Amino acid sequence: MAFLIGIAAASYFIGFNQTSPSHYGESLANPVRLIQYVFVFLGANISVTNTGKAMLVGLFIVGIAVGSLIYFVRTRQMNVFPVWALLAFLIFTAGLVSLSRSWLGLSVIGRYQIYATYAVVGAYVLVVFLIANYHWKKYLIASLVIMTVIYSALVWYIYWPTLMYRKHFMEAEAVNWQENDKFMSVYESDNKITKRFYPELIKNGMYRFPAELRNRLKKATQITSPDSIRYQYYPGQMYSGTEAFVAETSGINLNEASTYLVIKDSVNHTFLAPFRATSNGFGNFATTGHVFAQGGKAIVLVETMPAGTYELGLFRKDTIKWLAQKWTKP
Repeated sequence: MAFLIGIAAASYFIGFNQTSPSHYGESLANPVRLIQYVFVFLGANISVTNTGKAMLVGLFIVGIAVGSLIYFVRTRQMNVFPVWALLAFLIFTAGLVSLSRSWLGLSVIGRYQIYATYAVVGAYVLVVFLIANYHWKKYLIASLVIMTVIYSALVWYIYWPTLMYRKHFMEAEAVNWQENDKFMSVYESDNKITKRFYPELIKNGMYRFPAELRNRLKKATQITSPDSIRYQYYPGQMYSGTEAFVAETSGINLNEASTYLVIKDSVNHTFLAPFRATSNGFGNFATTGHVFAQGGKAIVLVETMPAGTYELGLFRKDTIKWLAQKWTKP
């Protein structure tokens, strides 16, 4: 078995190319955080922001992997060894990612969450297999079903704001492209590349723009409002050095309707970005029935926008509310 594990570990590096500095030294300088990151990585399915919860789930997953390995060695039952091998691969992956990224802190970026999903499922299958060999398994069936339902509901509750944000984000970006021939979530270099290929995809019918949001925006009632939002311009401090405009407000309820930040330049070019909600606390959810907490945050990459003064507004339902505030990009 050790030989097979060694082969699996060695094969991991076949075709491996290092594309950017990995900062191994900085990560190894803090071994406690290095280990914690492994647990957070594996448990990120339940939360990418609450590292404490993610760490507990990751610790449970590693415990199941170790317990299963001991069971396999003692009993020689290899029925679900492929599942254990998958889990071992994921733990090994977590270790390598931790080695290259834990120096940044315990946060896990979104694209790694698929690994955590596989890890949770793999650990669950191993638990079911392990208890299936004991006569008292019938007493745990109901508990496992209940735990599965609760866990699935919890994951849905945590990630529903992200799913809705991604939906509104894609719709807003479709409007940004149609109105301005650029996306507001990528670098200028990415927009230049996209302009070479994207129009051809549209021309050939491989992609069709959703029309509802753009039509609503064009027909929206426009009013002025004394309301204000908090905003901050980050010239080269976010997203690998590109420029970002971040707006926050507590004056919107995203449970009632999606809300978009509207930025308009002096020649009436309009840019959209959805406000992102956060999950409501369980206590608030139980008393109000609202999945989202009050307020939201919108982020726009403004590298492609020229210097000048921009009007700010909130697009909600069928109304654009223009604020008294304006933003001047230097």
